[in-house]
Amino acid sequence: MKKSFTSLILTLLIIAFAFICLETNPTREDYTIWLKKEYIPSITHTSGITEVFAQVIGPTFINESTTTKNYLFFSLYDIHLEQDESTKVLGILDHFFVLE
Repeated sequence: MKKSFTSLILTLLIIAFAFICLETNPTREDYTIWLKKEYIPSITHTSGITEVFAQVIGPTFINESTTTKNYLFFSLYDIHLEQDESTKVLGILDHFFVLE
């Protein structure tokens, strides 16, 4: 009986976590907002791109060169800035994490 109760609690926790991930999977609009607030300023600091270009043209350029794969519980964004260079971003639980 104790084993079945533990299994039930574990199952309910997994279902609750899956539901939370499903409800907080960031949208493309959330991604665009994150680009403007977090990602663009971080790459302009390291690459020397001017602030005007980064804030005006940067989000549109990067947003247009991004492919999105939505896996319901999380999303993967692949930014293709150059032929050989890409950056992957994970969107989960209303947050974004740069993977590479």
